[in-house]
Amino acid sequence: MAPMRRVVVSALVILAVLGCLEPVPTPAGEEDAQAPDAPSDSAVVAANTHLARGRPWYAYQALRPALADSARRTPAVVFLAATSASRWGGWREVERLLHDVGWADSLFNGEGRVLLIRAALERDADSVAAARAALAVEFARDRVARGERLVLLARALDRRNRLDSSRATYLRAAEDLPDIRDWLLLRAAGVAPSRARRDSIYELLSTSAARGRVARLEASTRERHGDISGAATAYERMGDSLSAMRLRLARARGTSRLALRRRLMAMVRAGHSYEAQRAVEILDGAGVRLTRSEELTVARMAGARGLWSRAATAYGRALRQSALSAPDRYAYGIALIRLGRDRTAARILARIQPPSPLAPAASYQRARAFLGARQAGSARTVLRDLIRRHPRDTLAGAALVLLADLAMDERRDADARSALRQAYTRFPSSSHAAQARFRAAVLAFAAGQHRTAANELDSLLALHPGADDGMAARYWMGRALLAIGDTVTAMARWRTVAAEYPLSYYGMLAAERLGERPWAPPLVPDAFEEIDELTEAMSRVDHLEKLGMDSEARAELEALGDAADSSSARLLTTAYLMREHGLVTRGVQLGWRAIRASPSADARAYRLVYPIVHREAIILESRRRNLDPALVAAIIRQESGFNPRATSGAGARGLMQMMPAVGRAVARSIDVPEWRPDLLYQPDINLQLGIRHLEAFISRYDAPYALAAYNAGESRLVRWLRRPGARDPELFVERIPFTETRDYVRIVLRNRAMYRALYHW
Repeated sequence: MAPMRRVVVSALVILAVLGCLEPVPTPAGEEDAQAPDAPSDSAVVAANTHLARGRPWYAYQALRPALADSARRTPAVVFLAATSASRWGGWREVERLLHDVGWADSLFNGEGRVLLIRAALERDADSVAAARAALAVEFARDRVARGERLVLLARALDRRNRLDSSRATYLRAAEDLPDIRDWLLLRAAGVAPSRARRDSIYELLSTSAARGRVARLEASTRERHGDISGAATAYERMGDSLSAMRLRLARARGTSRLALRRRLMAMVRAGHSYEAQRAVEILDGAGVRLTRSEELTVARMAGARGLWSRAATAYGRALRQSALSAPDRYAYGIALIRLGRDRTAARILARIQPPSPLAPAASYQRARAFLGARQAGSARTVLRDLIRRHPRDTLAGAALVLLADLAMDERRDADARSALRQAYTRFPSSSHAAQARFRAAVLAFAAGQHRTAANELDSLLALHPGADDGMAARYWMGRALLAIGDTVTAMARWRTVAAEYPLSYYGMLAAERLGERPWAPPLVPDAFEEIDELTEAMSRVDHLEKLGMDSEARAELEALGDAADSSSARLLTTAYLMREHGLVTRGVQLGWRAIRASPSADARAYRLVYPIVHREAIILESRRRNLDPALVAAIIRQESGFNPRATSGAGARGLMQMMPAVGRAVARSIDVPEWRPDLLYQPDINLQLGIRHLEAFISRYDAPYALAAYNAGESRLVRWLRRPGARDPELFVERIPFTETRDYVRIVLRNRAMYRALYHW
């Protein structure tokens, strides 16, 4: 094929192609004007410091007084504020700051115009973005600046479906930006409607990572240009039969459509998670109306895979046509409970009655649904009826445990202990027996019956040596023995726990009881082998992300992860670079691989699995609020794993998993401009709001109590504090009735100990 020819793109030609676009003001001043000297304004100094340390929200906040003062509102202040706003996603603020300035092209190397281009792209104003980009190319002072502006122009042209102009612009940008040349060539191929033109570009690729993307790009490009048959064939050749069926189903009619539907339903019935889920998505996307039998097949698969919303929808559709069987009705109820639709779940489960063998389980889950709906009286009635009607069913034991929870909530510990003793006495081999024994022993300890508690914990360990509560039982047996004066045996118990479970919550408590520091790996500074190939790859990732080429950046990262295990040094360095780049989840995964590969792993590997990102912002905001930054880091690790884009099923967002309503309320108190819920995905905004929210609890409660309130709500904490022994923090944690909250508090406290050991604060 012919070599790539240089394509000259003139701003005038582009503007002519685009037609009528937003007028772009002529820049004031000389075309070669340089940025003015940065003023000595303290706000600018502070903002530059914040930006250099990855805190754009703080930088923007520091500049607000200067922006409001006409004597201080210089071009440098405005440009720095716009730069800061762009980095926390405040694109409307960028537009407001820069849209009518006369120096967007003449000062700061024309980067003001670049920000305006990106702002237009972010708000889908593609014509405006293209006009701005065409002008910005003419003002570029070097090849890199020109290449980056050409990429933005090409993106805008692509989105306006000006494919020939977009392809030519991508090709020119590829000449100016050799580090990401192959990815730009692929972009150019992706907008070329002719297979011959695409092939001529594919021949220019020089890296294996880019060549490995050709097959998928070819399939998606054919799809984009309407060659559905060719795209489907291309997907099949690369082994993606589901994408091929998606395309064919959209066009198929009659027997062909029926045959495709049957193939997809066969995948759903087979139940392999990825294929089954994709098959359902394809059927839904094509608007296929399933039969009742097919809806039930989908519902059962979705329920088995934890796809609760799809399962509930399918069961609901099937139920509207005719009654459900008891197993399907039960599964429907479980899905509704998982979705928080407890009242509906209780009604659905109430229809499962004897002689159905599922009647006891349905009653138990119905009681849990009533508890979720805060109808404790109804839950108690259902549980007692279950015990009366099914006295020999092991679920009667589970009902006794749940009744004990209700009794404890009403400060009837004696009744709770009686119910727990009945549970493990009547059903000694059930899955609930060990848990019931442990919780009964904790109630005895809370009542000051320490010898009874020690004996019952000893029985638990003898009867259930492999129980999940065994580690907790050993720790609390130590506390019970200490209370009755047997210090030697207590210390022996704690030494066992600390040695056998060093990374656990109880291992941490045991070490503290022994007067020792909790376990930590050998402390060494972070020093990783420099591997040029990795450094260059991460530089490409940064460049691609700067230009909005996220899919290409992901491809680079996937290639790095695939090659990470070639040596222990490469594994650690790859994980470190992932973490430093903000790809914390990938870094954690690689860090655990490094630890599993080397039992004597030092602190470098453990800092990868207990990472700290945005460290300075965490320390700064924590100290402003008199909080322990190690505790804040521990919370973030548990809440989001340091993923700023994390979103929970309930809708909590960002690093500290704030609900939008809570974020809005806190944001009002600090005057956040242009508030919108997606600002919670911006790390330093989320940190500022989340730490302020946490402060409301920490200022009134010690850490275990504050964490319980942060996770479950302060109203529940107030109720739990009324329980006997609640002023003992360790006892309080054991008596939290919600498994999720109890585990959350334990994990965060253990995380805090690790963060204190691994980092200097």
